Amino acid sequence: MQDVKWVWVLAAGCASNAAAPIDAGLPDASTTVAYGVFAIAENAYMRPSAVEPPRVFIDGVETRMAMTTYPDVAALEASIHHVETRFGDAVLTTLDLDLSNDGIDECIDHAGALNSWRDELCAYDTGELRYASNEGAGAHGGCVGDGFCVSCNDASCGSGSECSVRATHFAPFFSRYACAPIGAQQAGEACTFTADPAGAYADCATGLACVDGTCRVRCAQLTGSSACGTCAFVPGYPDEVAVCP
Repeated sequence: MQDVKWVWVLAAGCASNAAAPIDAGLPDASTTVAYGVFAIAENAYMRPSAVEPPRVFIDGVETRMAMTTYPDVAALEASIHHVETRFGDAVLTTLDLDLSNDGIDECIDHAGALNSWRDELCAYDTGELRYASNEGAGAHGGCVGDGFCVSCNDASCGSGSECSVRATHFAPFFSRYACAPIGAQQAGEACTFTADPAGAYADCATGLACVDGTCRVRCAQLTGSSACGTCAFVPGYPDEVAVCP
């Protein structure tokens, strides 16, 4: 299961993150469960939309929404749904939703017999997919797990790495935000990307981004914080990686 913060919503309308389990037990084998996967377009409000955004495929079908009905919870939890973004024939990002580890049983313990379950993903113009949330509706209420569309934090990266750009396609440029090795090239120096199965990474030093072959100082466009006065998004780069002029 993704790292999520759970909130239990009882039928009476109260919400709590520490609600006591409901004694309704698991649903019987005849209870059908509706399931949906939704890939929601998500880009920073200050960022221009891509001229040609990547396409989203769910279980091999080009769509941003897929619905199905399972005969029971066991069948739901046995399923895996494959989501990917593509540009032309190139696969940019893949994400597998393994419902055996999606928090379903935990939801049932609090909300009772499950009627429906959904997973939402953030789909970015950069080609990246991030986990957004899941939500279940049961006989006695519901539950929501929020992943906040977070893909990386520096604390999760090992020594010598930081959250940065991982290129998944060049010309046009697509990427994702993930741990990447820290290079030695300094601001203003030439830089290159090294191919890697997890996404190509640049050889710039910490706090820099490789843009058009030159290491540029990164700044925080999303928070409005910048030591350089202005801060600009870079086409195809993650929202977290903006640069000074």
